[in-house]
Amino acid sequence: MPTPTREQIAEELAEAASAPDQRRAAMVSAPVSRETPTGGGYSQRYRPNSSVTLSPEQRAMARSLGVSETEYARGVLRLRSEVERGERQNG
Repeated sequence: MPTPTREQIAEELAEAASAPDQRRAAMVSAPVSRETPTGGGYSQRYRPNSSVTLSPEQRAMARSLGVSETEYARGVLRLRSEVERGERQNG
């Protein structure tokens, strides 16, 4: 294959500059989940499950059950995890 001349290289560069940039076209694909990204369920589902803030009602429930807030929070996280895996229904 012969080495291109300066003129040929300049022509190719000019053509490439005037052509639409192919790299700017974004690839689009379907989401991994069929859930729509609206409502509270979507944001809660994709939130890391490493922390929980107990509501005043949950704190009162922990006291009435005689368990620590930490133990109650662990139970809340475990329940969330089971719901996400489909092992329990929410509600």
